Amino acid sequence: MKNRYYLMLGTMLFLSVVSYAQKSGAEVVQEREPLLLALDSRGQKLQQVRDPEDFYQQATHWLEQCDYEQAIKFYERAIEQDKNHFHAWWGKGYALQKLNRYAAAIEAYERATEINPEEAKLWYAKAYTLQLTEQYTEAIADYDRALALKPDYVNAWYKRGRSLEQLKQYSQALASYEQGIEIDALDGDFWYRRGNVLVMLEEHESALKSYEQAILIEPQDFDSWYRRGLLLAVEKQYLEATNSFGQAIKIDSTLSYVWQSQGRAYYYAGQYEQAIASLNQALEIEPQDYESWSFRGDAFYYLQDYERAITDYDQAIAINSEDADVWVYRGNALGQLEQYEAAIASYEQALEIDTQNAYAWFNQGLALTSLGRYDEAVKSYDQGLAIDPDNSEAVRQRQRALILKDNKYERSVIS
Repeated sequence: MKNRYYLMLGTMLFLSVVSYAQKSGAEVVQEREPLLLALDSRGQKLQQVRDPEDFYQQATHWLEQCDYEQAIKFYERAIEQDKNHFHAWWGKGYALQKLNRYAAAIEAYERATEINPEEAKLWYAKAYTLQLTEQYTEAIADYDRALALKPDYVNAWYKRGRSLEQLKQYSQALASYEQGIEIDALDGDFWYRRGNVLVMLEEHESALKSYEQAILIEPQDFDSWYRRGLLLAVEKQYLEATNSFGQAIKIDSTLSYVWQSQGRAYYYAGQYEQAIASLNQALEIEPQDYESWSFRGDAFYYLQDYERAITDYDQAIAINSEDADVWVYRGNALGQLEQYEAAIASYEQALEIDTQNAYAWFNQGLALTSLGRYDEAVKSYDQGLAIDPDNSEAVRQRQRALILKDNKYERSVIS
């Protein structure tokens, strides 16, 4: 998704270049000759490299080649020669980080900060490594140190915001992203993250504007199109949501969850044929997505194609039999086909999973009423009303079951 990896390699290479900048070309060639000999035969000719700067330059070479183990060896040799070699500690930390040896990397960075606490990029590197190990509070403290030294350090504002999000400190994260936007208003990532935290703060209108700003900056921003669609669906702007999901699909059509989200939006908009078309795409990509089977079943149900709805519910249940709602939907479709005994069995399965599912109790009451089992129906309605006492339709159906029971009794008396 929105990940940034700001390498310290450029800084180290720059520093290595500066160390040669004051020397003549001949001197540089003379110094490089023993380094090249060491590269050709690491073990046998290593004694020719004595100066810590030579070891440091060797380490930089291996870092550039992404040979982090070898780089660490040379950084350590530089440190053996000069225990206060700031850049060697820094480079060692970076190489360790690339090898996912985070605790050792943090130790190396800490040693570097002890030697030179005035380097903002070093505090950033340490903070980022702490963030990778989910030490978010400590990471924020180090991002703050970096920002105290360099207030316009845009990357630090961004990563600081990400850490604050992980701690669910959304207001502070929002402030961090807005600081970044003040520095670089054309960075779409800040607008995207700002939109996300505004959603968490339930400021939906502002969040929509933030996603739209991100899209204005980067029209191919898949994540902003997708998040915008989700938020529009929450706001019940379903057709606009389907358009936003459609834009995301144009960017990447291989993700089943986007097709499913579009299908659900069409479903809630009452456009069941379009919902089925989108859900077909989702299932073609991910046939084990039980929610897509369930939603497609719902769409078939509302198109009164009850048999196909049941088939889809059965597919969903085969993948996940622990979703009580799918059993309820299946029971409803069976009820529409007047297969009341099978419907009751489906509702019973739902209630085994979730005894607090009021709709399973209510719909079971309807099926029992249809079978003339009025006493059982009333008991089922009572169970549901104990959970959802304000359901006026359930109250009405319970009363109907009582009336039908009385009528049955009167007819039996007359006969």
